[in-house]
Amino acid sequence: MEDYKNAKKFYELIFQNSTNNKYVSLAFYQLGELEYFNENFTNALNYYIIAINKFSKYANYTDQIGRCFMKLKYPKLSQKFFKTSLRIQKDDANAWFYLNLN
Repeated sequence: MEDYKNAKKFYELIFQNSTNNKYVSLAFYQLGELEYFNENFTNALNYYIIAINKFSKYANYTDQIGRCFMKLKYPKLSQKFFKTSLRIQKDDANAWFYLNLN
């Protein structure tokens, strides 16, 4: 809905008031998404890293970290996160295809 100010307040309430690391990580991830959408890739990267430190079982986190590193002109580092994302997904077909191309 492009109401970034209220969205940010909502996600901040979640990580300030919740003790569930999964929910807290999702809130930080969404804050990262807001920053990524607004092309603040360094801020987005910080939120994604906090999210993954709270709950590391989502492949989206490592994928978005890789995308941030790509936008920040660190292609070698981004590739490592893309490969990690494939391992978390346990998507053997895509992992095989990707690793054989790179």
